Amino acid sequence: MGNPDQILIAVEDPAPTPEEEQAAAEAQAAKDAQEFDPLASSEEEIVEVIKINLKEVDRLLFTVLAIENDCHILPQGSMKLTESHEVARNAAFKGLGQNDFCNLKCYSHFRNV
Repeated sequence: MGNPDQILIAVEDPAPTPEEEQAAAEAQAAKDAQEFDPLASSEEEIVEVIKINLKEVDRLLFTVLAIENDCHILPQGSMKLTESHEVARNAAFKGLGQNDFCNLKCYSHFRNV
């Protein structure tokens, strides 16, 4: 649409009732009163998620990052396949020559998996 502040998906949190606020305050007070044990299991911890509206600028950022993740171009010879069948940087690669750096045939599509 072109407007970075346009809200695409609105997230509205319902206002908590006074009973819910009181229960949350009591739960927080009980949690604060407990002694902190660094060796205790962390499985009980609940992460509070803050909901925000999805804006046009957020959608655009995700699209650009997805394209960057899928579409890399590298000079041919800059990466190598190791004996363990992993792709790694080629330490012997010193760059392209003056005649080759503008030639598209000297580059390859690379997708980091």
